[in-house]
Amino acid sequence: MPTNYYWVSWYKEQLPRAAKASQQLLTNLRGMIIILLVMPAFVAGLLVFLIGSDGQATEILLLVMVACISAIVYAVGDVFALRLLRLDRLNVGWLPLRVGLFQVLSFVNDGVVNIALYPIGVRLSYSFDSAHSTQDFETLVFLGIQVIFSRGLLFAYLQRRYRAEVLSFDMPQLLQIPPGNSVVCGMVDDILRRCRELSLPELRLSLWLLRSDRTLLPSLFAASQDEKTEYRMVIPRPFLSLVVADHPDCAFAILAHEMSHAFQNDVELWSRNDLFYSVFARTLGPQFAAIAAVSIVSAFLAVAAGRIESVGPALLVLSLTINLLRTQRTVRNARKTSEHIADVFASYLTSVESISQSIKEYATDKSRLHPSPAERIDYLTQMRTQLGYDPKPNE
Repeated sequence: MPTNYYWVSWYKEQLPRAAKASQQLLTNLRGMIIILLVMPAFVAGLLVFLIGSDGQATEILLLVMVACISAIVYAVGDVFALRLLRLDRLNVGWLPLRVGLFQVLSFVNDGVVNIALYPIGVRLSYSFDSAHSTQDFETLVFLGIQVIFSRGLLFAYLQRRYRAEVLSFDMPQLLQIPPGNSVVCGMVDDILRRCRELSLPELRLSLWLLRSDRTLLPSLFAASQDEKTEYRMVIPRPFLSLVVADHPDCAFAILAHEMSHAFQNDVELWSRNDLFYSVFARTLGPQFAAIAAVSIVSAFLAVAAGRIESVGPALLVLSLTINLLRTQRTVRNARKTSEHIADVFASYLTSVESISQSIKEYATDKSRLHPSPAERIDYLTQMRTQLGYDPKPNE
């Protein structure tokens, strides 16, 4: 079987690009978490350097320590609220109500923590030199460290929590499908055969039946075993009864699309990033927007009152908020690229009609991180025109 199709060359050129983009996103996410976690130590060192003298360094460090303790309690409370309201899942009902309840619980949690621990921190810092410090400044330092460190802890929890193996499926609900035991196995074997004919890398793949009706489309996860990656295709029961049985061409195209993500090496990274930023947009996004608004007002008031030293923390919080919003946009653009590449791959292994119909009928993800069906079809049409027609491997 010839492998010099123009689209195959194009596709192989895109694989390092997709893998690099997803890896870079994970690196950026980890870097942001590290910055948030080390920020209290940086602030403490800066304060000691600027105004710490004659024994005041101890009081500064005590204030920072109490702020960090309050941040830990605050983050634990928010984690409990997230799990209680099941907002750490991709698919949940009554989403606006759950988001509103989380904001209320988080606000109450923050208030209780501040009432309990803020007075302790202020009392420990009373020996600050009045020429350099006021209670307003102490309050700003305390609350700034609490917000930054607590969000860093929460982000670290989310990033660790959303590993692909435990993303949204529980092992008791999964049943491994023996090779050659279903129509889906035959489809997957056919796709793997065509990929081998195109000189694409070999994949270690196993199929798993999801004994649940809560989702329709299959998902591909990655698990490391013996220093090699094993891909696990999770097939929901409704996919067998509603798609494979009634629209086998669409089912074949959907499976080919999912397997393209394995070649693109963005399976686990995308799964984690999607859920992380979905939860961020639902719960922490409104909080950071409010914090940014307060920071802007605080900066203007500080300038008007001549307290220039209070502008720095406000601008720091504002810059972190803007960076998070920009990162989310970057995630969406990279996610769009990943889906587009997989659609083109599936269209050549099956047909444009099959993948287009499957997008129109079954692409129901409303997440802002995911390209819309219209965007995907427009890109597919554009790339097929650019790449031209090549016979499918089975022709």
